Amino acid sequence: KKVNHQDQTNVLVKMIAETLNAQITLSGAPSQSSLSEDDFVIGYVGGYAEGLMQVMNIDLNDAERFGILSVTFFDIFGHEKGIELLKPILQNPEEMSGKFANGWTTGVEDVRCWLGSGSHGNKQSPIGLIEHLHGANL
Repeated sequence: KKVNHQDQTNVLVKMIAETLNAQITLSGAPSQSSLSEDDFVIGYVGGYAEGLMQVMNIDLNDAERFGILSVTFFDIFGHEKGIELLKPILQNPEEMSGKFANGWTTGVEDVRCWLGSGSHGNKQSPIGLIEHLHGANL
């Protein structure tokens, strides 16, 4: 059965949300609302969504990419906070901190190591957010 573009996008959005929420839960965060909003976490969430969009290789236009990124931030941080955190990324990405860039890169790389090309034996579950949150809570 051929899967249409909208179905692929819906699967992608659900996959991003569920796997990020699994990392948040496994980190021991008491709830999503208590999730750290430091620059690494914000960057990781954005990079993770971007990494999944790249690996899934769905032909997305800019509006669809923005929509997926927005839904991801709304799901993880809540609607109001998601807008607040996403705005500087979209308006002035070059002004984001080095910690943000490190989080973004880690998110993208986590997805590539998990779902990207390579031998099956080298696949690793995404844990960059868990590791960061454990380090931040020590």
